[in-house]
Formats: sequence, C-alpha cells, structure tokens
Amino acid sequence: MKWISCCTRYAASALLACSSAAFALPVVDVYVAEAPPLTMVSQGDHHGIAGDITLQAMAMTFEEARKAFKMIAVGSGSAQETRLREEGFSAAQIYPLKIGENPALMLLKGRVDAWFNGVPETLYIWKQISDRPLMMSRALMTADLYLACSKDCDPQMVEKLKTAIETLRSNGSIKRVQHDYLKGLPVQ
Repeated sequence: MKWISCCTRYAASALLACSSAAFALPVVDVYVAEAPPLTMVSQGDHHGIAGDITLQAMAMTFEEARKAFKMIAVGSGSAQETRLREEGFSAAQIYPLKIGENPALMLLKGRVDAWFNGVPETLYIWKQISDRPLMMSRALMTADLYLACSKDCDPQMVEKLKTAIETLRSNGSIKRVQHDYLKGLPVQ
C-alpha cells in the first residue's frame, strides 16, 4: 500500500461528548465581558486569552471522566475503545457500539452518559437529531488520516494526488471544506 498524503490531524481528534441533559458533572456558566483580546464572547472557538485559559483549566481529563461516567458509548474495536481501556476504564463503563446503533440518540435519551468519538462525525450526527447544545471536552486524542491506494496504483497518479492535497492544504481549501460541513453545529 502506498501512502499518498496526510490529510488533516484534527479531523480525527476524539472527545468525550455529552448531552447537557445527560452530563454527569455540574454545568458551570462563565460570564465574561467583551474585552478583546483578553475575553471575547462571539468569536467562535476563540474566547480570548483569559477565556481560553479558563476553559482549558475546566477541561475534563480521563481520570475525571472515569469517575463521572457510568457508561461511555464508543465504536466497537475503535482507537477510542482501546484508549479507554488503556486509561483504566472498566469493561462495565465502556459500551462498544455496533454498526447501526445511534450513539447520539442513546446519549440524548440518557442510555449512555457520554460518547467518545471523532469531533467532526460527532458534531455532524448531533446536528441531525438535536438542537440542544452538545457539551464537549477538549480533544483527548488525535490521529492522522491518510489517503492510500493499492501496490498496483500508478506512481504518477500517486504524485498527482500528493501535489493536489498539498495545494488544497496550502491554499486553505481543506479548511474551507471542513468549515462548510461543520458550520452552524449546536456546540456549547
């Protein structure tokens, strides 16, 4: 198998997501004034220097999640399932999902306490089923994604694809496509 190019790192970031209704830890409202660059209220993922530091300080760790959640939905056989086991979660705390099960719906109905999954997929699925804010931890793991083809793949095509991916990355097209798919998602 020939590796063509690493597409993006953060697309496969994994997080613990939980419905505001199912969230096991107390919700803390943070009130800040609009005082850029220290605090910013309406700048998407950026909350200013003090705002971002405050949110990072409040971010959940694996240890806190292990104590807070009785059941975490995760793809069966996924890197996230392996990571939870490595972090000491008990078998009773891990709910391995089979294809066709809807973790977002399970979360919304309170059948699981949290969902450990990739960020873009989680946001996209959540938008399909709920208008409620989705409470998310910071990304707890990342993985590179690659395009690949068989050993018999034409080497010239591989080089064309490498060049095309690098062009799309350098001219900002990859970020624009990601933004178009993820804009307007209900995240808190």
